[in-house]
Amino acid sequence: MKRLRKSHDPNLITKAAFARHRTNLGHRLTRQRVQALAREGKITMVGNRVDKAASDALLDAQKAAQIPKGETITAARRNVEIYAAHMARLDYEERIGNLVNAADAKAAQFKTARIVRDALLNLPDRVNGVIVSAILAAQGEREALETSHRMWKQAIEEALRSLNGNSNHARDPRLS
Repeated sequence: MKRLRKSHDPNLITKAAFARHRTNLGHRLTRQRVQALAREGKITMVGNRVDKAASDALLDAQKAAQIPKGETITAARRNVEIYAAHMARLDYEERIGNLVNAADAKAAQFKTARIVRDALLNLPDRVNGVIVSAILAAQGEREALETSHRMWKQAIEEALRSLNGNSNHARDPRLS
């Protein structure tokens, strides 16, 4: 009796042929490993043959989902733990006041700069009349210059003290 040949699909190959195929692609695979992959359901089998295209796609997808080359699961876990430790440290530093929110710091800096600008821009309006009257009352040119200098210095010192909220405090000796 003559045997009828089954239609041969070139995509269905033996386990040994699939191992050779994957090795040629640079994946060092043995027939025994192909059998283990078949048992684990990681490759597509049709009867006792391997579906080459489907199995290649499955193995490539599984490889892409793995940990980056050269990194073990222990290293990946270590990296996660290091990241968690860094985040905990940052949280701690923020809670004890060593770190501040960058947006809050920028807002405070802007507010302080605006106060300084306004205080300096207001000096001529506040001091000009006093200086003019002092100069007119002065006896000589030298005395007028000294009076003007002293009054400007006092006005600037007062403006700087008011920035610190110390406008009612005694003069800072370092500014004299």
